[in-house]
Amino acid sequence: MNRDRVAAQRNQLARIVILALSGMLGVGGLCLTAWGAKAREVGRGWRVKAAAAPITAAPAAAIVVTKTADTDGTCQSGVNCSLREAIKAANAQAGDDTINFAAGVTGTINLGGPLPDLSTNIEINGPGANLLTVRRNTGGNYRIFNISGGMTVKISGLTISNGISPGNDGDDTDGGGIFNLGALTLSYCSISDSYAPFGGGIFNKGAMTISNSTISGNTAERYGGGILNDFFSSPTLTITNSTISGNQTFLYEGGGIYGSGTLRITNSTISGNTAGSRNTAGVGGGAA
Repeated sequence: MNRDRVAAQRNQLARIVILALSGMLGVGGLCLTAWGAKAREVGRGWRVKAAAAPITAAPAAAIVVTKTADTDGTCQSGVNCSLREAIKAANAQAGDDTINFAAGVTGTINLGGPLPDLSTNIEINGPGANLLTVRRNTGGNYRIFNISGGMTVKISGLTISNGISPGNDGDDTDGGGIFNLGALTLSYCSISDSYAPFGGGIFNKGAMTISNSTISGNTAERYGGGILNDFFSSPTLTITNSTISGNQTFLYEGGGIYGSGTLRITNSTISGNTAGSRNTAGVGGGAA
């Protein structure tokens, strides 16, 4: 038997060993195949060596807010960083982002102007709606959060308060507390005491899920004191385990919720909302 023939037989044996190991070990989470392993001759036997796993990029470390002061400099995560600076840092770096709050960051973040739009996929994890409030304070009229189109955003554990829509034309009239163009999940939050001509608390033009939250004390001049689901863009709104109460419109329907698109409400309370004086149909104090 010549050397070429012996080498060919050994290669064939290697393939058989590899495939046999693949069949035996695949169920346990280690799968060796003829493409994903290498066989080496060791003395009279064979050793099977798994190929190196592909290298994937590690997720970005969470950005940690350390203070309630509304400073506008450079975020030093976990050392000296405001919410505003954290959002700027998240928007500037590639990939999905998470913003957390250091222990002891409680009370009120009094904003001195509009926050940057949420223009990246981001998760903002507050310590609890009863522990931390983000509110418009000075710097004119502006919403608290703007979610850009195409973005996936999660906000939890915050009170969002005292927002006012920034203008009198187009989208600037919509959403006093939150204006959503993306896919927004809001959980364990409170949206309160905000105002806009349309959608006093929240204006939704995208996909929105609200759970375990309270929307209260918001006012719209026209429609949707608490929430307005946009008339024209076929948005989706899902509400579970939440309370929509004490909201109002000055003129028309939907003291609590108003709009079109898809609306699903489960295990929630809608009460004590008031429709406006020109609501000649007499409907829509709660939802229309």
